[in-house]
Amino acid sequence: MLIHLVKRNPDLSGTKIRFNDKQTIWFVQTKKNGTPGGSKAQKGDRIYLYETGYAVYAEGTVGEVDKPRRFYSPQEVLDYVMPGGGTHYDNTDYWGRIIIKDVCPMFRDAGTADGKYFCVLEVEAELTVLDQPIPLEPSLLGRSSWRYLKKPIESYQQDLTVHKNIPSSLRLKIFDLCSLDTEAAYYDIDHFVPKSVGGPGNIIENLQPIGSSLNRTKRDKVPSALFSHAMELKILRKLGISRPVSRKPQLLSDAIAKDDARKITSYVNTLPLSKIRAFYREVRLQHRGRGIDRLLS
Repeated sequence: MLIHLVKRNPDLSGTKIRFNDKQTIWFVQTKKNGTPGGSKAQKGDRIYLYETGYAVYAEGTVGEVDKPRRFYSPQEVLDYVMPGGGTHYDNTDYWGRIIIKDVCPMFRDAGTADGKYFCVLEVEAELTVLDQPIPLEPSLLGRSSWRYLKKPIESYQQDLTVHKNIPSSLRLKIFDLCSLDTEAAYYDIDHFVPKSVGGPGNIIENLQPIGSSLNRTKRDKVPSALFSHAMELKILRKLGISRPVSRKPQLLSDAIAKDDARKITSYVNTLPLSKIRAFYREVRLQHRGRGIDRLLS
């Protein structure tokens, strides 16, 4: 039984799995003049979904596996992806990009006699989103979208490295935890401590759902709780920051506050991950109270 690691961005691939729900999804792998990755998959194999730049966010088992199909012209591919044509992956945006970007240029100056072909593999999997994503070691982060692992996924695990971008899978998880419609435009997922001053985007402790209009108003303002909590931990003294600290929640927009905030986040983001998480969670808690914390814990 093989272990499969599949790279997919849930916003772009149609794999919008609801948090803690099992969902059956078909994956498509393609290759020009060769067999696509994933061709060794068999029913019952273990499979994991990985978002580039983040972590493994879903796990499950392989279901049905179609045999790789070879196509020798754009029309054959088009017939295949049309309703009733054979594909299990009903995503016109995806197939449109494949045909325009890959298939048509490949056959533009070629006939069937030269042996060129476009190969398509489709694999079914039943998946569940993980409670805790699994960050992986950099050696697994190559260009291949489908890899076979020789050891259990935990053998490749490493500590998460914080960065400013919000992973799509984490964004969708927050929408689901807060019972918000991912298709609506009323809400954004916001960096509570702004990314412009070093606030991380790939840990839930520094994120919050927020109305789109309110997010535009908040922009890159710094919550005063960043300074009050840093003072409690004696970080301000360690960094030589001297400033009055308000106990009343405020959003600060002056240049000095932003410069001081960058010094604090630069220091905090080098701490062990557990301390980073605890720090940003407490900042959000002091400013917003326990309501949002209960939703995102």
